[in-house]
Amino acid sequence: MRVPGLLILAVGNPSRGDDALGPLFLERLGEWRERGGDWEGVELLTDFQLQIEHAVDLENRALVLFVDASVSCPPPYQFARLRPARDTSYTSHALSPAAVLHVYEQINRVPLAAGIFAGDSRRALRVGRIPESGGGSESCGGAGVCRPTIGAAGC
Repeated sequence: MRVPGLLILAVGNPSRGDDALGPLFLERLGEWRERGGDWEGVELLTDFQLQIEHAVDLENRALVLFVDASVSCPPPYQFARLRPARDTSYTSHALSPAAVLHVYEQINRVPLAAGIFAGDSRRALRVGRIPESGGGSESCGGAGVCRPTIGAAGC
């Protein structure tokens, strides 16, 4: 079985309005996929939080895009290249996207192109929708600029 080259890995809890951006984003992409088009090279995956095991989901990919809610990114969203960063927390139960990327690169010894899409949870998710395009920042200067919502594994 061929692994799709692009993995869109969305994180969040749909029952928490301020942390639902990831699942809502994938829901919207799923609707677009159902309408047709070439989605053969794209896999959509969602989870409540990132775990060390998600490093395995990155294997054999050309690109991974992490999607998560944020309380500190400028509205309506921020999109940036993601760089691996070792997680210094005391637990492996919730990792940042940069930490998952770091684990992947430690295991596989090869870099992987990755990006982070962090949406402003304060504005867009209060009304139950993902941010519309336009007006977002195109760079966040590395792995740890945005502060995630509580319980999220944001950038």
